[in-house]
Amino acid sequence: QQLMALAQELSIPYIRFERPSLLQDDEIETCDSMQAAAQRAMAQGKRIFLATGSKDLAVFINAKGAQEHIWFTRLTPEIEFIQRAINLGIPRARICAMQGPFSQAFNEALWRDWNIDCVVTKDSGEAGGYRAKAQAAQALGIPMLVVKRPQLDYPILANDFDSVITRINTLLR
Repeated sequence: QQLMALAQELSIPYIRFERPSLLQDDEIETCDSMQAAAQRAMAQGKRIFLATGSKDLAVFINAKGAQEHIWFTRLTPEIEFIQRAINLGIPRARICAMQGPFSQAFNEALWRDWNIDCVVTKDSGEAGGYRAKAQAAQALGIPMLVVKRPQLDYPILANDFDSVITRINTLLR
């Protein structure tokens, strides 16, 4: 929202690229926010795996009752992301610092080894490995909570790179 306002103020076109969603509401359990996901995850599991990225870790780790749960996370292997997780109290042994996306088999092996009983992820689309996470959770019988994307009114929204290029070419004319 801040970037859209700034773009409007500076008269700069704003194009949002967003991976197509794979959510089908009848298949999965969705949450409207990270806060809601934290509460629902704690109600469903003790050993919770977060595939939500580093910037939202604090929402889960600082939620009321979080200290009664064991948190695991997978992060992009950037030093600041790993340090953020450590600073929040997640031990190194419960941090998987790797670049994804990951296969169903990899997710299954990791979650089985860590005895995960609830997974939280974002609506990341195919490129973000959503389907592999959903299939792994289903195969292991683990509930998976998916945080939906915020519904914003984007000036221009594109779901593939050809559309982005077309929009840019149109703006340049």
